[in-house]
Parts: sequence; structure tokens; C-alpha cells
Amino acid sequence: VVDGQVNCSAALFGDPMPMGVKVCKCYASICTTDIGTCTPEPCTCPTSREPEFEWGKKTLMTGDGIKCWACEKKRATAGIAVTGNGSFCPTQIGRCTTKRSCKCESSQDSKRIMKTKDGTKCWTCSPIGEGSGMGMDSGQKAMFWMLPLLWPFMDLPNSIYEVMNGCRAITTFVALCIAGFFCQNFAQFLRLDRFLSFYAPCMKKGEFWRLFTYFVLHSDLQHLCVNLFHLLDALDLEGVPDMEVSPGVALRCTRDGPMASICYPDVGIGFNHVVAVFAVVLAYGALLGTIKNFGALVQGASSVCFGVDGALIALYAMFLGAGLDQQLKIPEFGAFFWMRIGIIAFHIIIDVVQSLCGGGKDTVGTMAHMASLLAGFCYVIVVLPPMGDG
Repeated sequence: VVDGQVNCSAALFGDPMPMGVKVCKCYASICTTDIGTCTPEPCTCPTSREPEFEWGKKTLMTGDGIKCWACEKKRATAGIAVTGNGSFCPTQIGRCTTKRSCKCESSQDSKRIMKTKDGTKCWTCSPIGEGSGMGMDSGQKAMFWMLPLLWPFMDLPNSIYEVMNGCRAITTFVALCIAGFFCQNFAQFLRLDRFLSFYAPCMKKGEFWRLFTYFVLHSDLQHLCVNLFHLLDALDLEGVPDMEVSPGVALRCTRDGPMASICYPDVGIGFNHVVAVFAVVLAYGALLGTIKNFGALVQGASSVCFGVDGALIALYAMFLGAGLDQQLKIPEFGAFFWMRIGIIAFHIIIDVVQSLCGGGKDTVGTMAHMASLLAGFCYVIVVLPPMGDG
């Protein structure tokens, strides 16, 4: 509010640049809530006194292309927990229960996750398709977070903890790669190259541990970073962490989840099977990759990267073929499946192109990668590990 009490003058504010034109601006602390108007400076929304509603900030553009902000009233995404011994979830707007076992009384309603103001999870029921006030209008935001590579950055630092807790095998594997790189390059007295690299002639001496230890060694930072990004983009092989894309919108698809919500299908095979896949693709990739060059020295986690790609292809194909996307009410799962396959195909194409551009010099690496891809695929088809919640 401008009331003229402060005089915009050089006498009051000083004159660091004489003869130049100065402009005084009043920065609003609260965004406008009137329909059709907006505040051209950064501002915050007021606190609602009604528990069923809250003010949500949105970005607008004026007619001449200037960005501005305004607040609009929407249904509260922070729920108010109610107590009771009933078996049904609350249906009143803004109300929820901390009893996870509650069910929707009406078949037309869908069970949804909310959070109270103190961050406690709670559950409520509302008609299918009615999600704008429950945080379900965040489809674009959910699609952005679909890539597993981005999960650790979703809600720092809590998201890192959730990913480490939900994908222990892969995150431990990543940590070992990083530790191995630093020891290899900055603690060379340990001579890790000599003891951990895969070197086929050493198999004759019974040094079988080399089949499973060469992944921790990376000769350069670029090689390490490419493999780490590749591995982080395969976190869904182990499972989908218990995270939320936005308040009330779970990342993981559930049987009683909302149809209108974009979610991530949980095809994860768990800690034990992921470790088994790692062991199989490491050994398979090293042995087959050195057939043409028995004396080759093999290092790096690339075999594991392609092995998990092969396992993911098999998992998603079986998931789609069994019709589980229909049971879990996952919208547009077919498009999601092909997007996932497209990313894996991109990894394979880049590897083949690098081999061709190198004049066939990296034949050992390419053979090891393709052998690992096939090994990961075959592991899932042969072993048939349980997916997600079984």
C-alpha cells in the first residue's frame, strides 16, 4: 500500500549515481488474491483461517509479457487427522485418518494419501477424478520426476535418505564405485589395479574374486560419471522408494491409488535378487567379453549397467503382458513402457556407435556389455523373481 509517507528522493536515499534517473519501488509481501489481478514482485500467499482451504501461489503473465504472481483459494492438501474406530476412511474434504488399513465405503470413491501439517501420513477417500484439491493436479510435475535418476533430488535431503533406504543394493554399489575410484587414483599405494581388475590368466591361479571386484575400478572420471548416471537411472530395478511427488501424491502406484494420479509402477525385485543380478552379469560379462582377447584387463561397472537394462526390459515386458497395469489402474502405462525402453535403447546405441567409431578397438567392452545385457534379461526370465509387493 502506497500512502505517500515516504518521499522518494535523493535527499532521503542518497545519490550514488548523480544525474541518473532513479525509481522507487514498493515490494509487496503478500500476493494479491483478487481475480484478474497480480503482483509484479515476488510475494507470498496469506495463511487461510479455514482448515478446508488454503491459498496456492501461481505465476501469471501480464498483457505486455511481464511475469507476476497471484494467490488462489484451493482445497487444503494438508489433512486434519480425525480419530475413530471405524474401518472406513473419512470422505469430508480436508479430513483423513492415520489408520492405513481403512477402506472407502463407496465403490465410486478412491483411497488417497495425504499429510497432516506436521508431516504425518494419513488417508482419505474422494470421488475418482476429483483430485485438484488433493494435490492430484500435478501431472506435469509427476512426469518430470518419472526418471529414477532424479529421485534423489526430489526433496533434498529427505529424498536421498528415502532412495538409500528403498534401494540399498544399488546405492551401496554406487558408493563402492565412488570409493574405488578415489582409492585407485589418490591412494595408488594400495595397488587396487593389481588385485581387483579382471585378468583371465589369473583364473588359473584360483583368483575367482576378480569376477566380482573389477566393477569398483574406473580409470577416469568421465567413465565413472557415465556409469553412475546409468545405474541411478535403473533404481526401479530394486524398487520404488516410499516418496511423494507432491503432498498427497505417492510416487509408487498402489492397488487402491487414485486413477487420476500419475504414478510409478513398482516392478522392483528387491535387495537379494538385485545382488544376484549384479553377480551374474559381472561374471558373464567378464568371461564372454574376453573370449577374443584372453589377456585383456577389464575394469568398470559398465557390465552391470547393461545387465540391469536387460533385467528391466524383461520385468516391464512381463508386467505389461500380464495386464498388471490395468489392475493397478496406471494411466498410459504403454507409453511409459516405451519411454523406458527408449532410454535403454539409447544406452545400447551409444555403446555400439562408440565401438564402431573406435575402429573396433573396444570389441572387448562391447562384447562384455551385450553379454551382460543378455544375462540380465535371462536372469529374470529363468528365475522369475517376485515383483513389487509380490
